[in-house]
Amino acid sequence: MFLKIDRNVHYELLNDIIRFFRPNQKDFHDCIKNTLRLLFKNLDLKEIAVILYDNNQKHYTTRTCADKYGVNENLVTTNIADDPDGFYAKLINTRSKYISDPGIGSLFFPLISNGIYAGFLWLHGNEGTDMTIDDVGVFFMGQCADIIAAGVLDMSAFLYKSRDIRKLESIFKAMIDLNSTLELDKLISSALKNMVEILEFDRVKYFVIDDDEKWIKGIWQYDFLNKLKPIAEEKYAFSPDDPFAVNPIEVKIRKAIAASPEVGNLLQFHTMKAKEKIIGFIQVDNLFSCQYLTDNDINYLGLLISYVSQALENARLYRQIEDLAIHDGLTGLYNSSYFHGELGKAIEAYKRYKSNFCLVILDIDHFKNYNDRNGHLAGDQLLRLVGGNIRKCVRRNDVAGRYGGDEFVILLRECDEAAALNFAERLAGLIRAIPVKMEATRSSVTVSVGLASMNSADITAKILFNMADQALYKAKESGRNRIIAYSRN
Repeated sequence: MFLKIDRNVHYELLNDIIRFFRPNQKDFHDCIKNTLRLLFKNLDLKEIAVILYDNNQKHYTTRTCADKYGVNENLVTTNIADDPDGFYAKLINTRSKYISDPGIGSLFFPLISNGIYAGFLWLHGNEGTDMTIDDVGVFFMGQCADIIAAGVLDMSAFLYKSRDIRKLESIFKAMIDLNSTLELDKLISSALKNMVEILEFDRVKYFVIDDDEKWIKGIWQYDFLNKLKPIAEEKYAFSPDDPFAVNPIEVKIRKAIAASPEVGNLLQFHTMKAKEKIIGFIQVDNLFSCQYLTDNDINYLGLLISYVSQALENARLYRQIEDLAIHDGLTGLYNSSYFHGELGKAIEAYKRYKSNFCLVILDIDHFKNYNDRNGHLAGDQLLRLVGGNIRKCVRRNDVAGRYGGDEFVILLRECDEAAALNFAERLAGLIRAIPVKMEATRSSVTVSVGLASMNSADITAKILFNMADQALYKAKESGRNRIIAYSRN
């Protein structure tokens, strides 16, 4: 059985429970009853109860329970000595956030306040089945247990707990806000800002792993001056796939703590994971204010980082899907649909600003023969190699695409015909150098190239394509392995 808790109502429930336990409430047992009634109503359980522990008498008392019949006081006493399995004794000494008992389908959350054990909150599901709960649910139920424990042991602790709940409310609101965007940069900025403003850290740094180069790189930091800025020159070698790899940032922090133990109370480092994969790191500190980080600070940070990590992974997957929608899967170049859109923008820019550009179309000579002789896998590999050489040649603002089959198109922005011819010569030279096995009559891969310049506001995308295509046809008719610029003559 999976105990599902709606994250959108967490803080509302906690605020209600806090209200039940305010110091001016006279009847403590009514506080417990109202709390269990509220939890039972909002959780899918068979029964929920508060079991208190008497340290002097060494026994447990089931003080109040709630089930489908309502809420009642059921004063059942169990002595520690009458517990042959030692389960109740285990609860007293546990350092875990909760204990599960699959035999009776239950979860037990210890009631501890200021280090003093007061009993446990018992959640009962279906007999003989495991009851499971996610990290957010564990955090929420732990907060409920803390409130009840504080009520049992020290009513004055509620004021402090109320401040914690306000922070928790802000965290859950921040989680909802993070759900509203799939833009990576906006998401990261919002997450770092929340860590500083809600959790009141002086500074937060965000590091990512560069999978290609195996580096950890500092990307952004947000500080108490409400400034988001890039991190300069903070880069460390790291291999996340190596089980023996040592995180260099963590090593640096440990050395700082060893040199000055006080730093250990002011600085924390957290790994960000999504689906058990490391996706980045967060470093927080109070090195300016010198305010010690509390256990609650760290717990809240862990909760927020867990959610941010998943949100970042969702945004990354969304961007990946967007990339797949506009790129050719074989060569990595843009697909024809995206290319046509960019060509339309370039034509509009020419009409408004007279921004010259050229369209280049190239075709691999005798590609069908090569494909038939060597097989489709070899043909695909040749297309990938040609696409790779095109990427090497184009500038950042140029657009290169695979138009279909063995035909490629390139939009050269801010480029006249002479520069386009030079580009085509350079690209053809790179392609001739591709190391593949060719037929006996040809020693290298060659291409036929046609290009056309945008030189009139009357030219449409279709006309420009026809011009470049005519030049390509002329290059093929002239014996292939040629570069021809369109001419009206």
